[in-house]
Amino acid sequence: MHNASKNLLFSICLTAMAFAATSAEAKEYNLFLVAGQSNAVGYATNASQLPASSADANIPFFFDCGDPGYDAGVHDSSSMGAWTTLKAQPIGHPTTGNRQYGNFQYNQGGFGPEISIGRDLYNDGVSNVAVMKFAYSGTSFRDNDWNKGNPLYEDMKSRYAQAVSQLAVNGNTVKLAGLFWIQGESDYGSTTYQADFSKFIANIRADYNAPKLLVFCGFNAAYDPTCATVVQAQQAVAASDPLVWYVGLQNAARVDSIHFSSTGELQVGSLFASTYIANVPEPATLSLLAFGALAVLKRRK
Repeated sequence: MHNASKNLLFSICLTAMAFAATSAEAKEYNLFLVAGQSNAVGYATNASQLPASSADANIPFFFDCGDPGYDAGVHDSSSMGAWTTLKAQPIGHPTTGNRQYGNFQYNQGGFGPEISIGRDLYNDGVSNVAVMKFAYSGTSFRDNDWNKGNPLYEDMKSRYAQAVSQLAVNGNTVKLAGLFWIQGESDYGSTTYQADFSKFIANIRADYNAPKLLVFCGFNAAYDPTCATVVQAQQAVAASDPLVWYVGLQNAARVDSIHFSSTGELQVGSLFASTYIANVPEPATLSLLAFGALAVLKRRK
């Protein structure tokens, strides 16, 4: 073999090895967004009541939550624009005034459904789970928090872009794999919720470049009798959109008429995660199903 041919072959081998090494290191993150109001925050939970899990260290976590509006951690509980790993959140630096509730009820801080969502998906084998939480107590469509152009909607979009840009390095890619929407109490009695929620989903899909985004919704419908209209609205959206699921949370433990307890928040997260798992096969599972289908077809020939 001539030296030139050897050198070319050697260069090709090096390039292939480098590509293989890069491919092995790069990840496709399945990013799950948890958003909504106080039961997405986990306002009434206590961080000291969160059971430990070895899964947490393997789940990247980015969060902003507490009392409206978003202020990048000045008063909110926040990961301060950086990824950490799944954990309870500190109380932050709550202030007093309009729409201020203390971020969390207890000084120890708290947690929401994101904990068991992340843990359950990870333990079920969903690959490269990452969780972003953006949740603010007492917020609604009615009070112009979550409609496109409203402050929280736009702030969540900006924070999402920041979070994704930090994950999408060294060849990594990020897929918005699901939105878990825990909101509805503050829109009790609304006659426009179905339209508002439908527009919200359409806007998120467009603005986040996720046209087939899976959405899972639910809230504490026991808060007020007129919450029935919001339940019906969420169910109607789910019935009309094959990529939306309504999750009933009526059996999750509560501490009062509004808020889920620490145990309840873990139950809520598991209900959301189990709905995802039951309806969304992992790519590896789809590959096995496709392989099995091909095998059957071959046997029939």
